[in-house]
Amino acid sequence: MSSSIWILDSGASHHMSYDHKSFLSLNSKPSMSVMTADGTLMPIAGIGQLCDSGYSVMFSSTHCYVQDPQSGRLIGTGRRHGGLYVLDELKVPDTAASTST
Repeated sequence: MSSSIWILDSGASHHMSYDHKSFLSLNSKPSMSVMTADGTLMPIAGIGQLCDSGYSVMFSSTHCYVQDPQSGRLIGTGRRHGGLYVLDELKVPDTAASTST
């Protein structure tokens, strides 16, 4: 899988991102690592807090959908692949455009 693929997991207790810009804050932890599902140990850059945007995520047996709660519009879709929900597309609305008159 590519490093830019997003996996949606409603049962995750901790979240990971390939992009440090996804976090509101990030505290450096250079000597720590995480074990992936296949047993590989990978170093982590830090521990942080993800931005909570309030989007709704819905899962079916084959697909997942991301909905903007402000407009009710569908902004993302994904598909189930090998037991994981892989995000295919996400179009986050421009906040500035939605607030202009």
